[in-house]
Amino acid sequence: MLCSRTRLRAALLVAASLCACEAPDPGTPATSPAPPAPPADAPVRTNRLAAETSPYLLQHAKNPVDWHPWGPAAFALARETQRPIFLSIGYSACHWCHVMERESFEDEETARVLNESFVCIKVDREERPDVDDVYMRAVMSMGKHGGWPLSVWLTPDGEPFYGGTYFPPDERPGLPSFRRVLLHLAHLWNTQRDELREDARALTDHLRVRDEASATAWPGAALEQAVAGWQRRFDPRDGGFGGAPKFPQPSTLRALVRAVERGVPEARGMLELSLQRMALGGIHDHLSGGFHRYSVDALWLVPHFEKMLYDNALLARVYLEAWAATGDAESLRAAEATLGYLRREMLDPTGGFHSATDADSEGEEGRFFVWTPEALIAELGAADGAFFAEVYGVEPNGNFEHGTSVLHLQRTLDEEARARGAEPEAFRERLRALRAKLYAARARRVPPAKDDKILADWNGLAIAAFATAYRATGAAHDLAAARNASEFLFRELFTGPRWKRSWRAGKAQHHALLSDHAYVLEGLLALFQVDPSRRTLERAIQVAERMLERFEDREHGGFFATPSDGEQLIARFKDDHDGATPSPTAVAAQGLAQLYQITGEERFRSAAERTLVLASTSAAETPELHASLLLAAEWLAPSATTIVVSEGRGRAELLAVARESAPAITLTLAPHAGEKLEDLAPLLASKGSAPDGSARAYLCRGFTCLEPVGDPARLRELRAR
Repeated sequence: MLCSRTRLRAALLVAASLCACEAPDPGTPATSPAPPAPPADAPVRTNRLAAETSPYLLQHAKNPVDWHPWGPAAFALARETQRPIFLSIGYSACHWCHVMERESFEDEETARVLNESFVCIKVDREERPDVDDVYMRAVMSMGKHGGWPLSVWLTPDGEPFYGGTYFPPDERPGLPSFRRVLLHLAHLWNTQRDELREDARALTDHLRVRDEASATAWPGAALEQAVAGWQRRFDPRDGGFGGAPKFPQPSTLRALVRAVERGVPEARGMLELSLQRMALGGIHDHLSGGFHRYSVDALWLVPHFEKMLYDNALLARVYLEAWAATGDAESLRAAEATLGYLRREMLDPTGGFHSATDADSEGEEGRFFVWTPEALIAELGAADGAFFAEVYGVEPNGNFEHGTSVLHLQRTLDEEARARGAEPEAFRERLRALRAKLYAARARRVPPAKDDKILADWNGLAIAAFATAYRATGAAHDLAAARNASEFLFRELFTGPRWKRSWRAGKAQHHALLSDHAYVLEGLLALFQVDPSRRTLERAIQVAERMLERFEDREHGGFFATPSDGEQLIARFKDDHDGATPSPTAVAAQGLAQLYQITGEERFRSAAERTLVLASTSAAETPELHASLLLAAEWLAPSATTIVVSEGRGRAELLAVARESAPAITLTLAPHAGEKLEDLAPLLASKGSAPDGSARAYLCRGFTCLEPVGDPARLRELRAR
């Protein structure tokens, strides 16, 4: 947050005159003067979003607001007319974005004020997370909470002078009406423009300041310290961290898996309770699989019903890794159900995965997903309907709005079966058949809208999840999903001199960001370990090289979120903190460290090491905020392990041990037919089967390998050392 000396005067002026701590009489008009009439030569206004491909922008294409997409034309118009910019940022699955659209952007009078006094720009934050990041930081520097819809007012040069999130159409306690804010900001722009520009410039300068940490050693006990930090925020009753609203936090959960493998005592209880309660709760879709965005309560019961590709890809991988580390069968079931949902409902015919589904349908949040006892009986019959309602917590008064219920469980199905004196597998089968009937019935309802654009970074996460699933279970459909998504990316987005991040309706656009490179690199390396193709490894090397060329800070270490040769926004950031998705900087470091283990290329190791050194101070001070960096550090530790398994009899058993737990790169000497990989992966050279044709495993730390072994028990023993 800006200090009081440089805090925006615009924000103070607006706050002073718009304070709605006590809501005014609804009949009292706003005291701010009306905006000036538009100049006689003002351009003809028309909404310019109809030519866009983003579903979010297209949702606003028929608004009476004269929306522009982000781009030079909008800024040129602002400079020409000397009007400030109103920037509205959201995404298609955002509930409150829909609310503000209905209340304000579809209102003719509000649109008139916007069109006459501002140049209005609409941005899809999923297409342009770089733009969103800049202006979210600006709003939070004003002392406001972040969130979406994000509403920011800028000078014609793009410098922010006021902002917030959702504004209601009418005065409410603590919130001025949106129209009142517009009228007052238009008045300030006409009467105190120089002051607004000065303060906007001060805020922009503040955003540009980078505090590069001094180089220190990576904290040796960072993971253990992070576990202690998470334990302080852990909910011992329902799992997860913090209170309502409660988010799954997959980066933290992945680090807890690693802590379990390391034997950190407190980690296992936190991990297992969190994963179990999430899988039982209403945040988990019990009919189609997958997870909603977050829970509005602390119980994981009532979700915010949107579903995001990134959440489900990340959580599927967490559940798979937890199963490998703990052997918990419920974790494997949750992972398989989640990936089944992605294959069934989010897969585009091109091979890529769609981005999200909405929380709302028929104008109501959650309507598609909830049930009443009567609806269950109508679909399943009296006996089965009552049985299902009892198991899944559907009660007469409901647990959601209008007497409806979100499906959830109080205990696992095996526990429920035993409590009822039923045989678990038969009990599961009965419920499986009933869920299938309800899934078919639900499909006849009006579904939530789908955001069917395909994003490179989120698909990189999906590739990693499906490759991890194939590594765990050997299911051919998971390998096919990972392969096909990879092929899509390199056919439609990562092609030509300038790679793109977003694709829809045959059109690729928006320059690829660090997250696209880092997450796709992670996906390719996961795929290469289960499907050792020369093409996949060459692509991984190509992605890493481009990432180093266009995003690395060669002077201080680390990576910028935006490319050096891309659009120059008002500020350029590096960020090693995890958010809803893992820190791209941390994922980049992890990918480079793994690529070094495979190729021996020193440039990859040194870039990863510089990144960790840069982040070492903040990681030592707040390790719990840097879960993904903690995972990246594992791959640069002396104990980082690579296991090469040859072809031959007993190969499957050796691979199973190699992939059991604790992170290790697993390479096989079974590349695609006719391919040689030794020139790209020197560690594969001079390693083969035993003279009798049986498989052998080579355990290597760094580039020093132990004698090959053919006994799985012996390999497990070596791994434990």
